[in-house]
Amino acid sequence: MAKMNCSGCVGNITRVLQAFAGVDIMGTDLPTKTVQIRYDSERVQLAEIEQALANAKYPVASVSIAAKSV
Repeated sequence: MAKMNCSGCVGNITRVLQAFAGVDIMGTDLPTKTVQIRYDSERVQLAEIEQALANAKYPVASVSIAAKSV
């Protein structure tokens, strides 16, 4: 989240993500400009989330996907 520069940005990004059913925000870290989410791929696609963030002027710089724990 290269354009996440202040707590206001974190709030804006949080609001974008909260608009999606099936997305849980696991954490945000302003110094490293990262947001960790968990999402239900049966309810929302990653591309939809990325597009919504880009539309809000917060393009996703990179994505890391962790294995789903069972």
